[in-house]
Amino acid sequence: MELTPRPYHWHVRKISLPLPGAKAGCLILFLLCFQVCLGQDITNADPKIQSAFNSDTGMNNLFWKAYTEARFDEAMEYGENYSAMASKENDENKTFIALTNMFTLYRQTGNYEKSFAYAQQLYDVAIEQNNRQWIASSLWGLGELYKWIDDYSAALNYYRRAREMNSDGPNGLHIYPDSDIRFKMQYAEICALTNHFDSALYYYRLYKPSFNAQQRYYLVSMGEYNALQGNFQQALRNFQSGLTEHRLYRDVNEEMRTLLDMGKTYLILDDNKNAIAYGRKGVDLALMAGVYQYTRDGYKILSDAYNRLGLTDSSNFYFRKYAIVKDAVLNNQAKGRFAAYHYEQRISLMNKEKEIQAVQLQKQTLMKNILVGSIIVLILFAVLFTRNIILQRRSEFRRRELAENELIIQKLESEKSNAVLLNQQAELEMKALRAQMNPHFIFNCLNSINRFIIRNDSEKAADYLTKFAKLIRMVLEKSGHAFIPLSEELECLKLYMDLEALRFEKPFFYEIKADGLDQETIRVPSLLIQPFVENAIWHGLSTKLDRAGKITISLLLENQILHCNISDNGIGLSGSVSGKTKEQETKKSLGIELTRNRLRLADPSQLENLGVGFEELKDAEGNISGTCVKLKIPVKIYD
Repeated sequence: MELTPRPYHWHVRKISLPLPGAKAGCLILFLLCFQVCLGQDITNADPKIQSAFNSDTGMNNLFWKAYTEARFDEAMEYGENYSAMASKENDENKTFIALTNMFTLYRQTGNYEKSFAYAQQLYDVAIEQNNRQWIASSLWGLGELYKWIDDYSAALNYYRRAREMNSDGPNGLHIYPDSDIRFKMQYAEICALTNHFDSALYYYRLYKPSFNAQQRYYLVSMGEYNALQGNFQQALRNFQSGLTEHRLYRDVNEEMRTLLDMGKTYLILDDNKNAIAYGRKGVDLALMAGVYQYTRDGYKILSDAYNRLGLTDSSNFYFRKYAIVKDAVLNNQAKGRFAAYHYEQRISLMNKEKEIQAVQLQKQTLMKNILVGSIIVLILFAVLFTRNIILQRRSEFRRRELAENELIIQKLESEKSNAVLLNQQAELEMKALRAQMNPHFIFNCLNSINRFIIRNDSEKAADYLTKFAKLIRMVLEKSGHAFIPLSEELECLKLYMDLEALRFEKPFFYEIKADGLDQETIRVPSLLIQPFVENAIWHGLSTKLDRAGKITISLLLENQILHCNISDNGIGLSGSVSGKTKEQETKKSLGIELTRNRLRLADPSQLENLGVGFEELKDAEGNISGTCVKLKIPVKIYD
C-alpha cells in the first residue's frame, strides 16, 4: 500500500536558545527544522543554525520530533548525541532527560531489556538527587514497562506509587507538564485492564482534560475503555475523533495505536472490510517504524478478517507473518520479564542489605547464601518460563479456534435477541398508532361535519374540518417519534378535546394544569395520554346529564418522572363498568395493557416507578363524583 504524504503540522514547544533575542532564536530554529524536513545537510548550514542544532535544547526537540513521527533511527542518533552532551557537561538535569529519552525510545521499539536498564538508571538518579518529580516520573516509566510486558498488577503498583509522590492531592501530579495527561490516561487504562472498571471510570472523569491539544489522548483511551465494556459504537466514535487529532499533530505512534484499536473493534463487530482497511493502515505504519508489537496486532487483525470473509490464502499468509512476529515479541517480552525480575531482585536485596547492616554487620555469609539462592531461583524461573512458552505455542491454535467459535455463538445470540426486541417494539408502535384514533371517532367527526353542512352552517363545518385535519396530521407525524416535546403532546390533546366538545349536545369543559414546567425541553412518549382522555369523555361524561362535564389534566415533574392525573366529574368507575358492553370492557383492558407495554419499552431502567392507576372520586357526602386516572410517564430532558 502506498502511503500518501500528509501536510506537515508544527507542534509548538516553549524553548530557549543561546542566541541574542527571542525572535532571532525562533527564526533560527524554524530554519533548522525546515532544512531537516527537506532532507538538507545542516553541517554546511549557517553557523547560527549549526549552533542551534548543537545546543542541548535544539537536540532534545529534534529527538522528540523524530520520536513522535516514528522516525526511530533519527531519534536514536539525536538521543545518543544529547546523551554525549549531557555526559560531557556532567549536568544531572540533562542526564535525567537523556536517560528518559533513551528509555522511551527502547520501550517503543520493543527492546524491553535495554529499556529496563535505562529505567533503573532513571530511578537511581532520582533517588540519589531526592527529586520528587524525578522519582514520580521514573516510577511512571517502570509502570509503563510492566504494562508493555503484560504484567498489569505490577504496573498498577508502580502507577499508584507515582501518584503517592504527589503532596498536593490527586490532581497535581509531579510529572512533567507535557507528559501529565498521558500518565493520567495510562493510570485509568491500567485500572480497566486489571478489571477495576469503576475506578477507571472515576479517574477518566477526574482527569478529563480541558485543553484541546490534550483531548486526543483522552478520546483514544476512553475508546479503549468503552471497547472493554462492550460499547463498541461509542468506542469507534472516540477512536475516529482521536485519530483525526493525532494526524493533525503528526503523532505516528498514537496513530498506529488508534488505527489498530479501530481494526480490532470493527473485527468484533464483524465489519471485516473496515477491519482490513484500518488493520492494513496500522500494519503499514508499524512496518515503516519497525514496531513489532503493533505489526503483530495488525497481522492478527488481517488474518482473522480474511478468514471470516472466506479468503483462506490471504488469511494463512497473514497468520504466518503473525506467528513469526509474535514469537519475536514474546522473545522481547521474555527478556523484559527477565530484566524486570532481576531488577526487583536487586531492589529486594538492597533493602535486605540495608536492614542487615543496620542490625548486624557480621551477617555477610547469610547475604551470600541469599544471593546464591536467588540465582538458583532465577535459573528455575527461566527454565519454567521457557517451558511455559513452548506449551503456549502448542495450544495457541486450539485456543484461537475456541475463542472464535465462542465469539460467533455470542454474536448470533445477540443478533437473535436484538431482532426479537425490534419486532416487539415495531408491533407495539403499530398497535399504539391504530389505538390513537378510534375509527368510531373518525366516523363521528365526519358525520358532525356532514350535519353542519346540511344545516348550512358552513363556518362551523369549516372550523370543525380544519381542526379535524390538523389533529389527524399531528397524530400521523408524531406517532413515528418515540419522544416528542410536552407542548406538542398537549396541543394534540387540546385539539382532540375541542373536537369532542363540538360533537356533544351539552359541551363539556377541560383544564390543563402544567404550571412551572418547561414544555419545550421535556420530552414524553408520543400520544400516550390521549386514550385515557378519550375513555374519560366517552365513559365518564357521555351519559352524565345533570351538570356540565369537566376534564382536568394535572402535570407534575419529579425525579425524571411525569405524574399525569386525568380527572373527570362523571359517573365514576362503578357506573362506567356497569354501563359498558363486554366488547367495550375488552377494548379498555387491551388499551391499558398496550400503554403499560409502551411505558416498559420507553425506559426499562425505571420499571418500578412507572405505571397506570385508577381512583374513584367522591364528594364530601361520600357520593361518587368522578374518576381519576394516574399515569407515571418517563421523560427525557433536553437543554
